[in-house]
Amino acid sequence: MELRQLKYFAEAAERLSFTEAARTLFVTQSTLSQQIKQLEDELGVLLFDRIAKKVLLTEAGEAFLPYAKKTILDAEIGKQKIMDLRNMESGTLRIGVTYSLSPLLTDAILSFSKRYPAVNLEIVYCSSYDLLELLRTHDVDLILSFLPAAGNPGFESLFLFESRLSVIVHRHHPFAALKSVSLDKLQETKFALLSREFTARTIFDKVSDEKGFKIRPAIELNEVNILLQLIKRGGWATVLSQATITGNPELKAIPIKETGYKMNAGLITLKNTYIKKSLTAFCKIVLEKSKELDYFG
Repeated sequence: MELRQLKYFAEAAERLSFTEAARTLFVTQSTLSQQIKQLEDELGVLLFDRIAKKVLLTEAGEAFLPYAKKTILDAEIGKQKIMDLRNMESGTLRIGVTYSLSPLLTDAILSFSKRYPAVNLEIVYCSSYDLLELLRTHDVDLILSFLPAAGNPGFESLFLFESRLSVIVHRHHPFAALKSVSLDKLQETKFALLSREFTARTIFDKVSDEKGFKIRPAIELNEVNILLQLIKRGGWATVLSQATITGNPELKAIPIKETGYKMNAGLITLKNTYIKKSLTAFCKIVLEKSKELDYFG
């Protein structure tokens, strides 16, 4: 049984397609199929049901998959430990980030890449909810995100800064001249909001419910870039961290008068897992940059 075979099996199990798995792994489909067949022969069971051009995990495949993934992960951790012992800040660092914190991430990447040019960075953008799942499955090493309202015993978090939730509008919107806006006044405009898997929406709904206030958005979506384009062009308002519009002069952030609409940004890692040197170095740089920047107030 070879590590390569386990990687081929795990990728095929993830995608349920030998074609897609081979493309991702940069091997031919025949090579991948042959290696998986050799693994099945060694185990004495079929790991996949081949149905026309589709593949499905068998009961044996389902049972074997978590062990294959653990073996692959343990091998990667072992490799990283050896590299760290040899004082080699190399390899790959996988970082998940929410859109609102992309300015901070950009500054951190520029500094990190100058100090550690041999480290390859892989960046994933998505909601805080999806990022936590990627961290849980070891698909990212670190999350730069707003911290969930409820803690999770499986994660370690390092607080960076507090950022206020604000009403985001175009600079020509009637609200743009206001220094702050009350919940009652929010009824005077139409809203487009992020869907509920985003931390900003979760906190806004939770605090608003506690205050007996409810917004019925005209639009809900799960993509921040499209949401901001709507705010620029459609006359809608939204509610996001004021950090989200950093460097975007067309948009204005109007603080909500009522208290409680705040979010905590932080770095999140898995508990009880090996922390590679490159990850420690990156976290240090993010901390430095978060103290230098003043647009997250």
